[in-house]
Amino acid sequence: MSLSEKIGRRLFGKIIEAEANRIAAAIPSGGGIDNDEHLYRKLTGNSKKDLSPLKQERMLQIAYHLYENNPLAHRIVEMTKDFIVGEGITYEAADEKVKDVLDAFWCDPVNMWDLKQHQKALELGLYGEQCYAAFVNEHSGAAGLR
Repeated sequence: MSLSEKIGRRLFGKIIEAEANRIAAAIPSGGGIDNDEHLYRKLTGNSKKDLSPLKQERMLQIAYHLYENNPLAHRIVEMTKDFIVGEGITYEAADEKVKDVLDAFWCDPVNMWDLKQHQKALELGLYGEQCYAAFVNEHSGAAGLR
């Protein structure tokens, strides 16, 4: 280290360190995408009840295997789906504009809720959770789920 570097560290070291700490605190921790991500916690917390990713993947494989090969497990999942969806979910709206928006969402070629509702309810009963990516078409403003 040169003499000028030593003098610079001695004179400005604390200022540089404080600025570096300020910048580091502004960066989201954990490689997240939101600046305020550190303010949130997992829904389940850090519980010992959580499965490791490998065990969770294995649990999903077993659930599907039982659904496919065990008549009782198959019937339980199908019966739950039938109680939830029945002959199909429908909707009504008093306002015609609201009905138009709902129709556009319901019948959108990506969403296709009239065709996919039974499968989505079955997967919810089989796997216990679902997470859909929501998006808005930048050109038309239509909302969709994938």
